[in-house]
Amino acid sequence: ALVFGAPVVLQARERANSLRAIASQRGLPMLVFEGGEASRFDRDAVKVGVQGVWRVMGHLGMRAGGVEPLKHPPFVAGSSVWLRTKRGGVFHPAVELGDKVSEGETLGVVMDIYGRKRAKVTAPRRGMVIGVLCHPLVSRGDAVLHLARARVAEFGTVV
Repeated sequence: ALVFGAPVVLQARERANSLRAIASQRGLPMLVFEGGEASRFDRDAVKVGVQGVWRVMGHLGMRAGGVEPLKHPPFVAGSSVWLRTKRGGVFHPAVELGDKVSEGETLGVVMDIYGRKRAKVTAPRRGMVIGVLCHPLVSRGDAVLHLARARVAEFGTVV
């Protein structure tokens, strides 16, 4: 996963009957790359994916040439959590992908159609925003932000 070179590396739990779970049961290593917005092709995400495959193939000796060093090391996450809204309405994020946030920080608000605040979404802990809902209309309980928690902080302390 580190050689692949995606901006964020997250070791997620396996979901029963998923392709990852079946591969694991058969002793096959597997890497899943997720990038871009759902139901759309994102040129930047496709580029990261293609370059990542080439990098892994080079690392495994399946491709001639060395592995080019990464310009930026990935953010290695030990866990993640989807943040959900407590009220329906129009979601206005206050953060962007890649933003590092502090515990208690307001990450977005849900407004009614008249512009009145109905609910705010706050960070339950420090971390990095790795997913932001693209569709503004939300219902109570919808996932609006994905927050990853670092396995080790930048200065070597566990967070």
